[in-house]
Amino acid sequence: MAKSDTPPMALDSERAVLGGCLLDASCLSLASRTLEESDFFDTRHRQVFRAVQVEALRGNAVDEVILAQKMKVAQSELASYIDAIPTLQTFQRHLAIVREKAVRRLMAERAREIYALAMSEKKAITDVTQEAHRLIRECSAAERIAVTDPTLHQEAYEQQVRSWDGLPVLRTGIDPVDNEMSGGILPGEILSLVGGEGSMKTSLALKAVDTYLQEVGRKVLFVSLDMPAYQVNLRRLMPIIGMNEMEILEAIKSDSPEYKRAVDVLTERDAGLFRVIDGDYTVADLERAIRTESPAVVVLDYLTAVAGFKDELDAARGVTAALRRWKSEMGCAFLVLNQMSDIALSNQRNGDVGTGRGLGGGSIRRLADVVLELFKDKPPTSEDGTPNFDTQHRIICSVAKTRRGQNGRHYSLHYEGKTMTFSGSASPVKIRSKKSSESVFSDSFGGF
Repeated sequence: MAKSDTPPMALDSERAVLGGCLLDASCLSLASRTLEESDFFDTRHRQVFRAVQVEALRGNAVDEVILAQKMKVAQSELASYIDAIPTLQTFQRHLAIVREKAVRRLMAERAREIYALAMSEKKAITDVTQEAHRLIRECSAAERIAVTDPTLHQEAYEQQVRSWDGLPVLRTGIDPVDNEMSGGILPGEILSLVGGEGSMKTSLALKAVDTYLQEVGRKVLFVSLDMPAYQVNLRRLMPIIGMNEMEILEAIKSDSPEYKRAVDVLTERDAGLFRVIDGDYTVADLERAIRTESPAVVVLDYLTAVAGFKDELDAARGVTAALRRWKSEMGCAFLVLNQMSDIALSNQRNGDVGTGRGLGGGSIRRLADVVLELFKDKPPTSEDGTPNFDTQHRIICSVAKTRRGQNGRHYSLHYEGKTMTFSGSASPVKIRSKKSSESVFSDSFGGF
């Protein structure tokens, strides 16, 4: 092949870019935004860059040791990448060179296509020039964000799925609600529970936790910023022993065998997989705890109670920003509880339900994969329209958002008031025309 026919390439710069990606995470991030796999001329370099990108998309750290294990790369090959970039200060220059050579190769390829178009008599000249202009625009050497091949993301996700032990779905344990969100959420996803005081958000979160521990059997970290850790455990004991909290305290004082049996049942059921922390935690504290425990599920009770912020809006935005990063880095599912503002609660009582609006604005709602809104409704009225004081308040769950199922439906969750626990069943309800003496929801339902 004549020298003039040799495609533009810079193999030393390609090796330097790969070396920078292995040495520094910021270099890898910049390369992923600037280059595509096809920008590398050498086939082996393309393979290595793709492997590094896949690991990074999965949230894994990447260095020469990991690359050697994943791709069986020889030490001599790794050394050639590292040695090609003695200082990271030259990384952006090598990045620009690789991109420039790729553009020049593309220009040569498009020039051949334009030549073929010009020599063909089958197309009108206006069509030829229009197509030629389009091909030239593709060759722009301007700085751009790489349009990542979707198969790269798919490959990273496939590797993540294969790494799971079974299918670790986190669900509420209430079948009709879970069906609305296609079964539940997976690692790397967020379920947000929004509601006012007394709407049993924590009870539903604990129902989800117990369901997960029994069905999946992986570690759960419960971050309780609203109640002490011992109280969380008492709430979990209540359905086992069939007592309310005050009755359990009496059982503790009397050294009741029934209480001891309930503790043994819960301990055996958990098998050391339920962990709980309480107190004032900042975002940095939470991140250290999550990394230390390496749980499959993190329950945050509740969003705006995280310490270190000036107000609830600031907390909601700060914690949401952390969750956006954690959901890709930590490899776990997040169940996040959030309170409602007084205005949102007032709107609920007037029939404005199912919006999923919690304290701190809509930041967590936008990030979450599923949003369930809980509402403590009045008991349904009797046939003559008078309040039924013999019936307990209803807890209404509205599916405010779901990425995989259908939102906008409402369910009355069946629960045991004494033990503050949900049975796992629910009935569909619909919003009725509101009167001051009526509940917001009606039991009569004409189907979906």
